[in-house]
Amino acid sequence: MQDKLVVNPLVLPVLMMLLWTFLVLLSSLWLRIQVIIRSKSIDPYFETFHGKPPSARMVQWKNHLQNLFEIPVLYYVLLLLQIAQSWDDHSIVILA
Repeated sequence: MQDKLVVNPLVLPVLMMLLWTFLVLLSSLWLRIQVIIRSKSIDPYFETFHGKPPSARMVQWKNHLQNLFEIPVLYYVLLLLQIAQSWDDHSIVILA
């Protein structure tokens, strides 16, 4: 008999959240590169964080990325704890 790999049902939500964070990080980087290419120089705001603030779109992406590193970190910790402890509570899977 061939052993089947048993995968915890929480692995997929964790991988999707990591993928989403990575995509937002790449999108934010791409947006900043486009701003630098268009203006032919680095915005002085990003050197000292004083002066004229960046565009609203850049602020939105920065805030979105910052939010992905606040609450989801607790999400990752709780899911890793659940996987490590092998809790058999299906409500955690539903909430994920």
